[in-house]
Formats: sequence, C-alpha cells, structure tokens
Amino acid sequence: MSLRFFTKVKSQQKVAADLVKLELVAPSNFSFLAGQFMSVAVEGFVRRSYSLANPPHEAEVLVTYVDTTPGGPGSRFMQQVAENHEIDLLAPLGHFIYIEEKFRPAYFFATGTGIVPFISMIRHELETVKSGRQVVLHYGVKQEDHLLEKALWERLTQEFPNFAVHFYVSRSTEWEGNKGRMTEFINQGIPADIDAYLCGGMQMIQDVEALLLAQGVHGGNIYYERFY
Repeated sequence: MSLRFFTKVKSQQKVAADLVKLELVAPSNFSFLAGQFMSVAVEGFVRRSYSLANPPHEAEVLVTYVDTTPGGPGSRFMQQVAENHEIDLLAPLGHFIYIEEKFRPAYFFATGTGIVPFISMIRHELETVKSGRQVVLHYGVKQEDHLLEKALWERLTQEFPNFAVHFYVSRSTEWEGNKGRMTEFINQGIPADIDAYLCGGMQMIQDVEALLLAQGVHGGNIYYERFY
C-alpha cells in the first residue's frame, strides 16, 4: 500500500553533467518491492515519478537517479534541492517488480536512467534472494560518464559468478568497450528460456522486445517499464 508522507533530503549529488543522485530519509518501518518507484511533488500540484535504486534490505534511505536533461519542473526541482529540503512523497508505487519465484535466467536490458530500478532488482536477487539463477545485465548509454554505478556492476561480477554485465556506449570516441546501440549487439545469442526485464525509452522497449521474440523468448516472460 502506498502512503503519502513528508521527508527530507539526505544528500543531493551531481554525478554527471545532466545526472543527479538523490538520497531521501525514509520513514520508519517503510518497505517496498524491488522495482517500485516514488512520486515526488516538484512544483505545486505537479508530481514526477522516480524509481528506487536501493534494494529493499536498505529501506532506511530512498535513493534515485534523475536525468535533468529535459529541463521541465522535475528537472529544475532536482537541480535545486539541497540537504534537509522537505519532500512530499507518495510511495511505494508500481507493479514493475522483480519476480522472486522464478528460476530461469534473468536478463535485464536498460538504457539511460532505465537502469535505476534494475540496481534495486539485481542487488535484491544477488544479495538477498540468492537463488543462484543466472543474472545478465545489458546496459546502454550515450556517454561513458552516464554509466550509473559502473563500479558496483564490476564489483558484483567479481563477487557473484552467476552475474554478468555488458556495457554499450553509443556516442563516445574514447570508450574501448562495445560502441554503438545495445540493439546492434543483442540480435543473436540470447537464450529463449529466460525472464527478460526491459526499462528505458519507448523505442528501445519496442526494438528489444522484437529482438527477443525473434529469438524465441516467450512474450509472457518479457516485463517492461517505459520511461518516456
């Protein structure tokens, strides 16, 4: 059940030219499911939704990342908030959640800030659920400095042999890894018997879903959240 409450900003950090990391103090006894989001009052009656990046076992703080490029009321609000700023929240919300009861490999496909709910989902699986299922992340961005939690993903690959991550950078001349859009690399080699989680822009969702279906993934095993 979602609740409306007022809380305060614990910290606000600019992690890239147009990306902000926001940490809020969670109310006592707050709980949520991996993949859910919060609704923030940003200007009068205007609200914006932001996915929770922290896993459920770290519910004492609410963490999100915000792309401030659009320049709307939400972007302006996130650029201006500071420590101890009071925030009007509705949380937790959403049905795009990690399904714990399944044990086939879990593949995650994200672009941009679509990675945010997957930070929560993947950490929840690896650190709490510990089913042992294979977990694979495909993550695409425009610039290398937009790769959120890159050090975390690299650490998790060292700690958990069942986890793998693939980065894709489309507009960098210095990036030495996979260069180009994620969809250029996943048009083959994806197993059919998987659970697939997709998050990002509408076009990305449509393109990745089509590629997965063409490789035999059952439509009922594809879950997605469109950010724009």
